[in-house]
Parts: sequence; C-alpha cells; structure tokens
Amino acid sequence: LGQGHTMAVGAAIAEKFLKERFGEWMSHDIYTFISDGGIQEEISQGAGRIAGYLGLNNLIMFYDSNDIQLSTTTDAVTVEDTAKKYEAWGWAVMTIDGNNAGEIRKALEAAKAETEKPFLIIGKTIMGKGAVA
Repeated sequence: LGQGHTMAVGAAIAEKFLKERFGEWMSHDIYTFISDGGIQEEISQGAGRIAGYLGLNNLIMFYDSNDIQLSTTTDAVTVEDTAKKYEAWGWAVMTIDGNNAGEIRKALEAAKAETEKPFLIIGKTIMGKGAVA
C-alpha cells in the first residue's frame, strides 16, 4: 500500500526533468489511483508532501474514498480530513461523487486546467455499487 503514490510522484518529477532537458514535446500528465488503505500509509504522506512542495501540476490523483480498508471501516483507525491535509501540503482538491461519470469528467477537466499544483480528486464511492446481492 502506498507504493503507487510514490511511483507516480517519481514519474511526475521525471517528466518535469525530461521536459526541462528535452523540451515541450516531453510534456505529459501523470495519472494515479489510490484507495483508503493506501492513502493512510506514511509513505503516501511523504510523497504527498513533496509533490505539493514541488508544485507538480502534472500529477492528477484519483482517491477512491469508500471508507473501507482491509478489515474494517476507516473510522475505526482514523478521523483525519484528507482534503484539508492535501490542501495544507499545496494540492488542489475536489471532492465528487465517484460513482457519477459526469462528475468524474468535470473533475478531470478541472485537474487538467490546474497550472500550479498537483490535483487530488476525492471520489466518494460505494463499494460494489450496482452489484447483485
């Protein structure tokens, strides 16, 4: 847990280096996905801090926030406000209904328009929504 977050931050840093060295044709965005268990990991928090500090505006992270982790609900171990935490680290943050395709599309458009900060989309979801019981 958390390794994908750190790999994405590393890729965003590498993209900035390549763009600076070889020009605009190397410019691209890094998309990453994280869930409740992963976002709680200390390694993710360190990666989040450095991404905000460096202003990695090429990093777009979708957080699938369904309030469930490996063996329990997240409120059994934490009550922190993830949006405020990432904003304090220098990220742009938007919370949406993560089961709504229209809201996801709008959030991605907002993320692409951000020019100074990494972007966190917090998609509040229902695990297994629509599955037959």
